[in-house]
Amino acid sequence: MTRVDFRSFTVLGLAVLALVSAGACGGGSTVGNAGSLVQVQVSEYQVVPNQTSAALGRVVFQVTNAGTVPHEFLVVKTDLALDALPTQADGSFDEGGAGVDVLGEIPEFEPGGTYELKLDLAAGNYVLLCNRVVVEDDGEIVSHFHKGMRTVFSAS
Repeated sequence: MTRVDFRSFTVLGLAVLALVSAGACGGGSTVGNAGSLVQVQVSEYQVVPNQTSAALGRVVFQVTNAGTVPHEFLVVKTDLALDALPTQADGSFDEGGAGVDVLGEIPEFEPGGTYELKLDLAAGNYVLLCNRVVVEDDGEIVSHFHKGMRTVFSAS
């Protein structure tokens, strides 16, 4: 009859538990084989991701409008600094400008709404931003981008 050493199973179980725990405390959450999950809140006038980088490959941006007005969400690949991004005369981001590549967008969505944008990211630098432009009743043009709705992000 074979004798089973339960101490070996205990040590093995603790080792597996330690590895699983270490993975859970890593640099970002994952969504199964679908890649990294990045949760983002947009509001007046900020874009706040729960992490500032993700692993290469599939990234799911889960974006919630926590503000009181509609917002957009764009992911832009660029090596330009935030203050060097191309703009239009109204202060909005120039989506066709030099040195930028718009990879994906969630069009304008209402407060309380949550939407996902799934992208395959290569190594590099990105900007997450809102490019909504509003003409107020008094004629004032308000560019969410100009008011600061942008933040840096990276993939490596």
